[in-house]
Amino acid sequence: MWASFIMCQACGCKGRAGNAISQDQSEIPVFRYHGHDPFEGIMRYSCANCRATLLVDPMDMLSSGCARGVPEIVKPKTQKKSKSRTILQTGRILQKIPKKIQSLKYH
Repeated sequence: MWASFIMCQACGCKGRAGNAISQDQSEIPVFRYHGHDPFEGIMRYSCANCRATLLVDPMDMLSSGCARGVPEIVKPKTQKKSKSRTILQTGRILQKIPKKIQSLKYH
């Protein structure tokens, strides 16, 4: 049987698992369902209190009366410049080669 309650690990709010229709008809907070990811094997809900996207394990929903909703952490994408690309773009390849290599001297 499906767990009827989810507890948000971000803010501690406890509410029912549901959708937009059940949200209007309920007195207690309703966690909105946003779909299931078949690749990661998780279900996504949004917290009724803090609006965080929660990741819920489907097996947790089946086994217990109150499932844990772990907030999704979105890592910002940072652009890292590759040193090799920078060296190739500036044309300083021979400047970066150590001077201990004597075989390049005679070519």
